[in-house]
Amino acid sequence: MLAPGIGEWHPHREERFQNIYGAAGEGHSESMKIHLIWAAPFLVLCLLGTAAAVDLPQAPGTLVTLINGSDLIGRDWLAIDGDHVVWTWYDREYRTGIALHTLSTGEEVNISRNFRANSCPRVSGDYLVWIDDRERDLPEQRGDIYLYTISSGKTSCISSESPRPRNIAISGDYVVWEDRRKQQGDTYQQGDIYLYQISTGEEWAVCTDQAPQSDPDVSGDRIVWTDRRHGNDDIYLYNITTGEERALTSAPADESSASIAGDRVVWRASDKIHLHNLTTGRERVLANSSTMKGGPSISGDLVVWNEYVFRESDVPDADTYLFDLVTGEKMIVYSSGSRSMSDDLISGDCIVWSKGCSVMLFTYEHTREPASTTKALIPTTETPAPLTTVLVALPLVIAARRRG
Repeated sequence: MLAPGIGEWHPHREERFQNIYGAAGEGHSESMKIHLIWAAPFLVLCLLGTAAAVDLPQAPGTLVTLINGSDLIGRDWLAIDGDHVVWTWYDREYRTGIALHTLSTGEEVNISRNFRANSCPRVSGDYLVWIDDRERDLPEQRGDIYLYTISSGKTSCISSESPRPRNIAISGDYVVWEDRRKQQGDTYQQGDIYLYQISTGEEWAVCTDQAPQSDPDVSGDRIVWTDRRHGNDDIYLYNITTGEERALTSAPADESSASIAGDRVVWRASDKIHLHNLTTGRERVLANSSTMKGGPSISGDLVVWNEYVFRESDVPDADTYLFDLVTGEKMIVYSSGSRSMSDDLISGDCIVWSKGCSVMLFTYEHTREPASTTKALIPTTETPAPLTTVLVALPLVIAARRRG
């Protein structure tokens, strides 16, 4: 999901600039000032944060265009599990639908096709779920949750009368979502977390605290979500088997967009990506650059997320990154501006995203050897782009000092 505050100015950059050049003109000749003025365009580029060529590890693997985008207006909400990829599509007749693509056979099935909204498809094993507006006549009554069984082709509505669902997640027998059923008319109401068990047909509330809860994810019998009961975003964990609920985070900063796989949980905290091991209780930071981020998503030993950078337009590109927990390496998967409205981007070794109207598939090749490096024009603050231009301008300033 697109993170707020993209392209923020960081005061520490200006402070670093002043530390280098702050007293440059004091006690020197007028020629010194002239040379500094001549060097000013380089320094302006520093402050604007230009793109710099930096060495980045390129994730080893194979990239293919799974589906070409020429036939539709758009494809969004991509998700993947095992052999299946799902997405929402939009055609030129203003219809929307849910597509299910089988990687092993190349077969594509359209599950829902109508003039109402279909969104947020998720797939796990033999089940596909999504939010569907087909039975909603009033604007304030938006969406039911539908379940499609892949092996039988059967479709059914699994939500209660007016759940107002958002942000579905599924794992095996369990479906979770953010629910706003307490909302009346257009009055805003915070979300709650609800759970549905497919095998029993039972639905129940997981968390209905007065503060907002949002963005749930589920793996096995564990659910994580974003919770604001203490005035900022924290990550909470619920065990379906034991009924135990506890906070995973309590820092003053906002922590949100949690993804869980087994005993590992990842989330976003401002410009950082965190990993927490539920078994050991250990936590580490996987990414700490100052670019704004989307995601993350975890599957096994791999974590993926997006980093948003401005290049040649007012719309930021979303570069896809990967962290291999086995090798301990952060790598870039794709740097040409990917886009996706989903956080379920990875399953096993496969990563999916949308680019324009096309669906891209990257298959990661595991290796315990250090990843190869390539040159990539990417704005990054781990090796700050402004610093590169500072190094270009610095000899000019030194020369100006000597001439002065």
